[in-house]
Amino acid sequence: MELSEIEKILKDALGLHEVHVKGEGSHFNIIAVSDAFNEMSRVKRQQAVYAPLADKIAVMENGDLKQLASPYEISAKPSNVFVASFIGEPPMNILRAKINKSNNTLKFEILNEKNEKTFSINFSNERIQKENLNKLANDQLITLGIRPHKIFFNQKDSNFDGKASSSSYHWLGDQVHIGIEINGSSIIGVADRNFEPSSDVKLNFPLESINIFNLETEEVILNGL
Repeated sequence: MELSEIEKILKDALGLHEVHVKGEGSHFNIIAVSDAFNEMSRVKRQQAVYAPLADKIAVMENGDLKQLASPYEISAKPSNVFVASFIGEPPMNILRAKINKSNNTLKFEILNEKNEKTFSINFSNERIQKENLNKLANDQLITLGIRPHKIFFNQKDSNFDGKASSSSYHWLGDQVHIGIEINGSSIIGVADRNFEPSSDVKLNFPLESINIFNLETEEVILNGL
């Protein structure tokens, strides 16, 4: 791959103000400049730069390999809670939840530290693959993971019950990271710069945004519904 091609890939993927690549073969020295890096740790900056260039990424915890996969699969289909929360900026929303399963509807009731329901995310069973429904039990306690980039704002077909308000904002290039408060629970979403702050934010959580993990082992049960 030519150095100029690497520079173009990084500029397009990250919206960089400036990028310089030097080196040869498979070894490169990359200098990347972006306002988006101001809010990131050193590790998150490295993730952001390496992901667009990598065929596969290995995620390790205390010397143990947790997942080896493409950047897309690592992000969209994390194998456990550690991978889900370690990869991505902003990180995946990790929530404690209880499954409420009926003949017509699947609800994820989000719980606070006292195991009290704060809001729920609701899906019609008709939209969910039967084999996925069969992997979930009524009243089952789970860990729910939702990527901030997968949350849709101000949608007419909102599928959660609760009152959501936007509470904090970090503008990073063409995007804004939004802190959202819902009846005492906090999540993060990502929108474009046209987002308008509101005390009544309508949210939609698509089927593919839902990642379900075993509460005890933290291993994945389902990536998407």
